[in-house]
Amino acid sequence: MNKEVNADSRITDRLIYNEAASIKNVLLKNEENKSRLFRMNTIFKTFIKVPLIETDTIEACGIDSDCVIKRTKDKLPGIVETAGGFLIRNVFSLDSSQSLITTTELSVSRKITIGDKHAQNEGMYFIKNGYMYFYNINWDYVTIEAVWEDPDQIDNLNLCEPLDVPCRPAYERSFSIPSYLEKSLKDLLNESLLRYYHRLREDTQIDKRPNQ
Repeated sequence: MNKEVNADSRITDRLIYNEAASIKNVLLKNEENKSRLFRMNTIFKTFIKVPLIETDTIEACGIDSDCVIKRTKDKLPGIVETAGGFLIRNVFSLDSSQSLITTTELSVSRKITIGDKHAQNEGMYFIKNGYMYFYNINWDYVTIEAVWEDPDQIDNLNLCEPLDVPCRPAYERSFSIPSYLEKSLKDLLNESLLRYYHRLREDTQIDKRPNQ
């Protein structure tokens, strides 16, 4: 199926990689067995030393309180989200000694409102509007282990490299996907590339016919 596509120089390795990554994310999002994905170490990547800043409870939870809430300084890169939630396996301190509990904005709001003493020693996080918010921690940084929509972006951020710096060729990059999804990805990728290739051929033929 790929022979005629691979022979066309306009189908670049970067285009193939990006299309495969897009299909992979769709397959992961449609995976109903979230616990099975959490056992797949190869699809998770760690975003190291994510900086945090203090914010107020009005922004975080919509209530007025003296409680200190922290959030990520910048919006997070895209994380793959399934019907069961974001594919985040762990959020922890830089030395990996403490892990945080996932929660919701509503749950944190209730804990603050009622002054839940049982939650005073429990570090928690939730995601809102692209930021990760943290309750009951005083750290300046966190580490996040997740399935990211663009793993290369995480590599660049971990190395503190600007995202527009040309990176290694797409065919040299790692590409991790659960083995039971490989065939589905290849079949869908082949179909997508063939559709793209035939669109290019049709466009070329039309351009060569100035009277049409």
